[in-house]
Amino acid sequence: MAARIYYGIKRNTIRALWILIIIAIAAPSYSYKLDSNIEKWATILGQEMKVFTEKTLAPSKIQQLYDNVDYRQYLASPQAIIDDLSQDLNATLSDIIQFIRSAKGMIESSYTSRKFLSSAHYQSCCNSIDLSYNMELNDEVNLSTPCIIFPAQNTHSYIPKALESAYHRNFVDNLSVKWQYYAGSNNIFYQYPTSKRYCNTNYPTQTKFKQWYVNAASPTPKRLVLVLDRSGSMSGDRFTKVKEAATAVLDSLGPNDEIGVIAFDDEIRIHGGCKVTTVSPATPQSILFLKDFIKTKIEPEFGSTGYVPALRYAFDMLATNRTLQAKSKTNLIVFLTDGHPDEDESQILDIIKNRNDALVIT
Repeated sequence: MAARIYYGIKRNTIRALWILIIIAIAAPSYSYKLDSNIEKWATILGQEMKVFTEKTLAPSKIQQLYDNVDYRQYLASPQAIIDDLSQDLNATLSDIIQFIRSAKGMIESSYTSRKFLSSAHYQSCCNSIDLSYNMELNDEVNLSTPCIIFPAQNTHSYIPKALESAYHRNFVDNLSVKWQYYAGSNNIFYQYPTSKRYCNTNYPTQTKFKQWYVNAASPTPKRLVLVLDRSGSMSGDRFTKVKEAATAVLDSLGPNDEIGVIAFDDEIRIHGGCKVTTVSPATPQSILFLKDFIKTKIEPEFGSTGYVPALRYAFDMLATNRTLQAKSKTNLIVFLTDGHPDEDESQILDIIKNRNDALVIT
């Protein structure tokens, strides 16, 4: 009886053989005979794979490019690196300051010589067209033109003629410059480049609520606590107005300002929970977080109206972490309420006077 011989080949081995066969087919085809000399066959296959790799990936050409790269190696002290960065930053800031002074001169000259363009010359920011995404600005913009926003009571105005070319030239020549604005005394708002970035805010036509305008009008940094009355009497339209006002205040803050938010009735609720004991920098991320806290996390309750505990906590937030830099900032408490406290007026005034005096002294 003839013996049957079975050869057991694992699936992984078969898969590997198929890969080798495919590589061999993909390489330039040469006829050679596979015989028992496996070493010779492996050498030939290796050579073919080398030729195939060179033609496909060209590693020798890549190495040649690296070999031709000119570089220098030197040791630099940390102080030297800081000095270089400082020089670059000073140069950039000097260019921006020079442009601002130049723009100021052009605006003043336009008012003196009455060289204006009618606002009808520009498209409205909120009705702008031909916008396309700009990665540098992270927004839909039109780089070829500025746009304007009118206040509700004003539908016509005149804008210094020199601004359009100056803003466009500054955007092209100075890589550090992004958005540029102009606001007239009649509350008209002029922006380059065109976009709708301010059209979805609570007060798109009110220049005085825009961060850049507020920071220019009151350049001293602020440490501010927003105190929102959410007692039972604040339900309905009253609390809607409180939220709108608080959001407008948040929109006006810059990164050098500090902010904290308190909501109260007969209890106190603080953004971030009870662990928050002081104000924090008004970074864009912080502002977004506080807006969400005001919009979604607080509503009027049926509690009473305790002014004194809320004022005490607000003063505590301003008094905590009083660094030398913090002492140079203006302390503010914005108290939004319908004016119906449970405490006596004298008690409220006493805590304001005493804690304010202590804050000034320290």
